Amino acid sequence: MKELDKSKCPEFDYFDYEHILEWAGAKVVWEDTFTNLRTGKVTHDPKRALWTLLWGYGFIGFDTICKKEDEAKARMAAAMFIYLWCKGVQASEADALASLYARHVVKSRC
Repeated sequence: MKELDKSKCPEFDYFDYEHILEWAGAKVVWEDTFTNLRTGKVTHDPKRALWTLLWGYGFIGFDTICKKEDEAKARMAAAMFIYLWCKGVQASEADALASLYARHVVKSRC
């Protein structure tokens, strides 16, 4: 994994947030298959599907963005998460803030 230089993180731009995802080498995917990390059991459950940020530092599941048609909202939340992480916000707080921001912008719920 290539270490990211947080000081070079692009600024978040509401109209052009994709550049942050590109800079971080991040992917945002619709996930409906889950692995129990303790048992290794793999479960396919479309009812629990959600958008997930995948990048070199791990993954963040956006459980408040659970409609497949909300890809733009999920991508915006992922970019906001990375931006906040670059600014030193702890991952749990960055996740909550990014999800709330994206939900507020689009105003939809699961």
